[in-house]
Amino acid sequence: MNTLADLGRPDSRFQTLLSGRSAAVVGVLGAMVTVAIAGQPRFGLALGCLSVVGLYGVYPTFSIGWGTPRERLTEWAFTLVGIGSIVLALSLDPRWLALAWSAHGVWDALHHRRHHVVGLRGIPPWYIQTCLVWDFLAAAGLLILL
Repeated sequence: MNTLADLGRPDSRFQTLLSGRSAAVVGVLGAMVTVAIAGQPRFGLALGCLSVVGLYGVYPTFSIGWGTPRERLTEWAFTLVGIGSIVLALSLDPRWLALAWSAHGVWDALHHRRHHVVGLRGIPPWYIQTCLVWDFLAAAGLLILL
């Protein structure tokens, strides 16, 4: 039995790991930490870029376990937005990281169970709720800070 695939089942405990309120609190705290780390003068940009790598790696990783071939292709194709944002942040302007964070927030909204539009199905509601708070707050903070 594939453990990663088991996480995508609606009856999995992973699906209800956090309540909506807890997910929002985690999102706010995560955004604060993200912005604080990215604001560090010596290594902030590098850590900001690494955070985008992690951010854009979640859905493709889940898709390996329980996605259809089309869902996997969609999720892996979206990682190009994150990679492009990193390249632009390193070569032109660090504020491109804010675009990466906000684009991921939109991507999360498109995965919501009640109005799923694109990509992998079965993403836990708490993950989407956490990211909707975290991604947009982090993007706003990065725009102000960088």
